[in-house]
Amino acid sequence: MKPSEVSKFYDVKAKGGARAWTVYRFPGTEKGWARAKEYARAYNASLMEAMGLSEADLTLKEPNHQVRPDEFDQAFKAEVYRGERAVVSEVFSPPIVGDDDPLPDTYPHDY
Repeated sequence: MKPSEVSKFYDVKAKGGARAWTVYRFPGTEKGWARAKEYARAYNASLMEAMGLSEADLTLKEPNHQVRPDEFDQAFKAEVYRGERAVVSEVFSPPIVGDDDPLPDTYPHDY
């Protein structure tokens, strides 16, 4: 592989607690984009079900026990869900420099 070759993918990413990860990677094609979105929707539906949330719960404002004590638990879960749900992102893998390729002479930093 030449150092200039770059691959495009669609990653389905999620969080759990303090850890974020790529759940699955799909090809950078139109079909890959559609399948990544479909998987992310299914992942999020599964997460909602596991957390005991409904679509209506997702409209709750941030949890505030003093102002809205009756909806605190569901609002708290909804806030956690919003932080941990799966999202699809377009990613480009960096060029691979082979064992015998010359070292690149470009340095893509901002300084």
